[in-house]
Amino acid sequence: MEKLSDIHVRELAAGEFARHPVWVWDDAQEGHHPLAGPGPLPTHLGTLFVRATFTTPTGRRLSGYLVGLQSFYAFGLFVPGRHDVINLNLPDLARPALQALSAQLGGEPILPLQYRVDPPLEGAADISGVFGKI
Repeated sequence: MEKLSDIHVRELAAGEFARHPVWVWDDAQEGHHPLAGPGPLPTHLGTLFVRATFTTPTGRRLSGYLVGLQSFYAFGLFVPGRHDVINLNLPDLARPALQALSAQLGGEPILPLQYRVDPPLEGAADISGVFGKI
């Protein structure tokens, strides 16, 4: 995969992931550039933002993205009217965000949350797993 430096966005929105499934920080970590092409996810470019589909315990499917490099420590979810980023390394901030998201979804639980990069990235290993309790 190769970084496309000629495309730059400040904020990652659902539409950005429709255009390009993988993004990285720009050099100043103030915006993002997409990655393109087949192959494994590069580890030399720093934190990746990878389009994924999430499934709640009740079976509700949500679109969003994974955040990490060799393992994923955070995720972003796109729910109508919301864009939440949940960093599992910051539980004091993650819990209230998950509670607010749960309330918007009618009180349904968010965790454990299954994830899958779908469709799979060309030439990359399949990525799937579960975010358990904080």
